[in-house]
Amino acid sequence: MRKNETRLYNVLLPIWLLLVFPTAWLVVLPANFLIDSAVLLLAMRRAGMTQLRAGWKACILRVWLLGFLCDFAGAAFLLLCQFIYGEGAFYDWFYANVTVPVMSNPFGSVWGVLAVLTAVLISGALICAADRRWAFRGLSAPDEVKKSLALWLACVTAPWTFFLPSQWFWGNTF
Repeated sequence: MRKNETRLYNVLLPIWLLLVFPTAWLVVLPANFLIDSAVLLLAMRRAGMTQLRAGWKACILRVWLLGFLCDFAGAAFLLLCQFIYGEGAFYDWFYANVTVPVMSNPFGSVWGVLAVLTAVLISGALICAADRRWAFRGLSAPDEVKKSLALWLACVTAPWTFFLPSQWFWGNTF
């Protein structure tokens, strides 16, 4: 049976880590920039682009910032899963099979894995769309190359860390 209290301190690692330990931004921001840069440069090289430095300079800041915004959209979906509550069998099931696994260990339930996968896919789809539409505006490359770059960035830089069980970091509080 579900408890009547709502706990949000274990929703997911990246957001709460950054809120609880604000200095983590000093590591997360440059690390994310380096990862985005590496993926962008490798994808550009794979696509046969010759002006890697100029292409990187033309779009890396937008890729990096839009990637963060898109990650927050996936995190918002996971947070929304925490606010679905009520009385009855469905809500008890949802709490046990979705809410608790999302907050502590997504692998505790198939439904928890599906919820986190949905959040990762939301972020990835938004990364792909945002990069194609806005991040690659200043990039002089054919549309097919831009599409390929956006797909690479979406697949590799999607927030796969959402799958990390927060109970590894905070302990099991449920």
